Amino acid sequence: MALRPKSPVVTQPAPAVPPPRVSQPTAPPQSEPFADLVKRGVQAAEEGDRGAAIGLLQRALELKPAHAETWNTLGLVLVREGDAVRGASAFSKALRFKPNYAEAHRNLAVVLDRQGRSNEAAAHYRAFLSLSAPDDAARDDVRRRLSEVTVSSSQAVDSK
Repeated sequence: MALRPKSPVVTQPAPAVPPPRVSQPTAPPQSEPFADLVKRGVQAAEEGDRGAAIGLLQRALELKPAHAETWNTLGLVLVREGDAVRGASAFSKALRFKPNYAEAHRNLAVVLDRQGRSNEAAAHYRAFLSLSAPDDAARDDVRRRLSEVTVSSSQAVDSK
């Protein structure tokens, strides 16, 4: 049996392809998924490498800038790094994206309290108490501190 020659391949001329247009800036490649960046950031923080943790969490937030839990985690790392101002800002951003986020209210309250901003702290302590689960272990400490803040605030008013 003889093989037949293949029929010639007819090629159509390639259509003119217009050059790519740049209408908006190209997003950076997402070679590292969000969840992986957060996981690595938390791990770095737990290992004491807060600089790496901050970088990883910030990169994650570039991918999902409205992720409240990651803002809260970044705030914790920043506060532990000694940057309470940026930490408070991160907690505030978490609350901007998720106003009923009890843990971010508590964390922001603690930072404000340490800065001597007791009245602002008290508002966030109250928010934590109204939003947190009844069995949350932090509730007793928050109640105690809120009571102390309220008493010292009323004493300051009485002494005027």
